[in-house]
Order: sequence, then C-alpha cells, then structure tokens
Amino acid sequence: PTGGTWTGTSQFTIADLSGALQRRRDEMIQVSGCNIAQLGPLPSLPNTRRTTFPDSTLEPRRARFMPDSGLPNTMTREDGYAWNQFEADHQQTPRIPQAWGVISGPPLAMDVDTGPNVAGRYDVLALMAGKPFNPPAATLMGVPNDWTWIAKWGALSDLLARESEATDSQRAKYCLGRYQ
Repeated sequence: PTGGTWTGTSQFTIADLSGALQRRRDEMIQVSGCNIAQLGPLPSLPNTRRTTFPDSTLEPRRARFMPDSGLPNTMTREDGYAWNQFEADHQQTPRIPQAWGVISGPPLAMDVDTGPNVAGRYDVLALMAGKPFNPPAATLMGVPNDWTWIAKWGALSDLLARESEATDSQRAKYCLGRYQ
C-alpha cells in the first residue's frame, strides 16, 4: 500500500481487478438483457443511412423511425445481404426506412435499408454497459443485487487464468465453473 489507498501488487493491480470485474459484469448484462435503456431520439438526416450509437451501447435491440411529420414506423432487423437480395433498389430510392441492421464497427452503428426521404429521428432500445469502475470510488454494479456474486467468480477466473505470477489454473477452472 502507498498512502491511504491500496493500488495493488505486482500480482494484481487495482486496474486488473476493476477491468476484469467490469468485463464480466458487461458480459452478464449482455447475456441476461438486464440493462435495457432507450436511446434517443437519435437524429436522422434525409438520405443518410448510418447512425452511430454512444460508446456505452452493448447491443441495440429495437429501432423505430419517427419522421418529423407523420406516424412512427417500427423497423424490422435485417442485414445488408437481405437488402441486396430482396430490395434491389434500396440504395437508390429514398423513402421511410423499413428495416435496420447493426454495423459492428467500431464504432457500433446502425444502417437502415434506405435513406429516409424526410427528416426525423430514431428511437432505439439497447443494452447499455454499466458505469465504468473508478477505484477507489464506489460504483454500482448495474445488475440485480443477487447476481453480483456471478460477476465476482468470472473476474476471479480471468485474473487467475492469466500468464503471470497470478496464474493458478486449478482455481481459475473452479471459478469459471462457478461463473458458468
């Protein structure tokens, strides 16, 4: 220890501990879908097909186009291959978008099948990452309280499976089993 704050050891630094816990917590959020938030409205310009998401977005789940005038349209999730096969003119004909697809980036983004012919905005439901850990300040886990032990076992597995003086493959295997 140095001063009043523990900074870690050569075996485990505070950055190692918080990074492992944050990665496993975000994995739990993505698998369980326990942190869905509404993004938006995200602006949409006419004839623009791509919209980027904030960095804290793990996975978009639903998208809806809301024109400045007219009724909103909930879009289906598809991909570029489907658009090319079933909508041959999707890039040439501006209209209200009917489908969206994820561009895994980086940065994580969304493309729509056709550029909108009117100004509007996108309403997106997405899984969001938890808040970044900033030790020694307290940070909420962002998962239900009775799930926090799962992230702990996953982080321990990651830490003990590294190639360093922290390597302990037997305990890493045990921790991974508890996490799974």
